Amino acid sequence: GAGSANIGGGKIDVLEQMLGQTVNGGQCYGGTSYYVEKMGFQSLMNTGHMFASEIGNDYSWEQSGWQVIKNPNYSDVKAGDVINFAMGGYATSVYGHTGIVASVEGNGKLVLYEQNAEKGQIIAKYFRQWGAEYPNVTSIVRKK
Repeated sequence: GAGSANIGGGKIDVLEQMLGQTVNGGQCYGGTSYYVEKMGFQSLMNTGHMFASEIGNDYSWEQSGWQVIKNPNYSDVKAGDVINFAMGGYATSVYGHTGIVASVEGNGKLVLYEQNAEKGQIIAKYFRQWGAEYPNVTSIVRKK
């Protein structure tokens, strides 16, 4: 339903219904902001923070019932996590990149919802390999 993170079969309802659409201006940060807001956190837009790589550090996640895991391993990642990357690989700017984990497929494989990746400034799903396209994972953020 609206606002639920019904995660099954690699789908998160609030993002699945937005596939192909632009949210919050089309940057990756706007996609993550849309998701966390639907999950009950504050908007990340117009806060003065703009580095996707620093999303795990820039907000009061813990006091709002979220968990932050810094410098995570692949084995730490779960469906529904916000995943944040520093510059490197496909993240060509100093701002890094951010997305949301649709599913963890095993053998280092992930399916992510991202905005402003290869398909442009829309919410889209991508198959990713841990350590490949975005090699520098700074944090994952998870609703408890």
